[in-house]
Amino acid sequence: MTAKFLLYSRWNRQIGEIQPISASWRAEINSEDELTMELHGPLSKGDRILWRDVGGRWREHVVDSETQEHSDGESFDARAIWALQADLSRAHVRQWVARDVTCRQALSTVLEQTTWRAGTVEGEGTADFDFLRMSVYECVLEIAGAFNLEIEQVLSLDGTGVASRSVSLLKQRGRDYGARFDYGHDLAGVSKEVLDTEVITACYGYGASLDSKTDGQQDRLWVLVEDNEAKQTWGVPGPDGSPMHAYGIFEDSEIEDGEELKKAAADYLAKHNRPEVSYTTDIPFACLKGVGLGDHVHVVDRDFTPELRLDARVGGIDADALTGEATSCTFGTVVSVLPDVLSRTYQVAANAAKSAEASVIATDPSTIMAGFNGLYEKGGSYVAQTPAGGIITANVPLDSQGRPTSTTGTLSAIQFSGGKLRTATTVDSSGNWQWKDAVLTTA
Repeated sequence: MTAKFLLYSRWNRQIGEIQPISASWRAEINSEDELTMELHGPLSKGDRILWRDVGGRWREHVVDSETQEHSDGESFDARAIWALQADLSRAHVRQWVARDVTCRQALSTVLEQTTWRAGTVEGEGTADFDFLRMSVYECVLEIAGAFNLEIEQVLSLDGTGVASRSVSLLKQRGRDYGARFDYGHDLAGVSKEVLDTEVITACYGYGASLDSKTDGQQDRLWVLVEDNEAKQTWGVPGPDGSPMHAYGIFEDSEIEDGEELKKAAADYLAKHNRPEVSYTTDIPFACLKGVGLGDHVHVVDRDFTPELRLDARVGGIDADALTGEATSCTFGTVVSVLPDVLSRTYQVAANAAKSAEASVIATDPSTIMAGFNGLYEKGGSYVAQTPAGGIITANVPLDSQGRPTSTTGTLSAIQFSGGKLRTATTVDSSGNWQWKDAVLTTA
């Protein structure tokens, strides 16, 4: 399939098909999404470009600026931003105040005076909003941020063009197509940036004020949540050299329920309990054909020590819109999978080798192995096997599909399937394992 570009006036009147000399597309999640084109003829500001990429997905951009050049011939360069931003930036919310509204309620309300409608909305719970003299686009960004969601424009087409436009707010854009790239083969280069965000292993959560006062200070609802696993790696040295928590603070004066505050603080801790790392790659054209914004990709880089294996999401992408071939890609904030697996495995073994009276964790390999042996000798191993899921072994009884039949107490499971391994220590609301770490064998 080849790319196709259709031109419409600002009033949605179809003008015809255009043939760009060149076209490039640049997009980031919840940020810019723009199309730049070199053409033989001029476009007008406000013209709409409806285009189908080589993967068959329709996109719409609105011409924002244009330049004209004379060299060997006459050419025109046009820049177009995604239609969602172009349309909603010109719609205005004078004032809207709301308390305890759902994500869909908020989104539907701010879109009422536009040609856009609310699409798929995956936000949970409620939030408060106070919009004053803002564009609808700014409001949508705030709503997405309040519920920690990602924005996606969705088009419905008929025989004449775009029949309807909607805004979807998703927990995650994109899919996992199983795409894998090897440094030195698929990846021309990869750079790593460790972001300057603070890493915490425990979090004090402060909510609404209480009636009582202490020493002139208003008491507040508070909770403390901890991640003892993260403490072993990212904590701070204590007086005796052992790991202590690195504390952070979460505040929301609107939360009056203790359990709600605990969940909010735990969510905050989960986002800050390890370094945030960003990877940028320059990728040969053919390697990322068909992989889009928000998609999951798997990266193997043997030039890092230890070998780097990433389960990453495409947070930003530059692509040739004519061929669908990516020129560069940014893997948003991602987690290095393999090193973390090894680190946690070592820590489990070392802790197992630690006697009740010991003041330090043994590091001798034979002692660590003894700790592993002690864990195995405790028993409690249950196995389930299916053609689709491979082998799942856990410390609790399993049903025929490998799901735990009991979810009380400490949980742990390992899944082996076709040269792959992953682990889990929790289950979701449906009783399915929440897999979090993975190791993949390579050819």
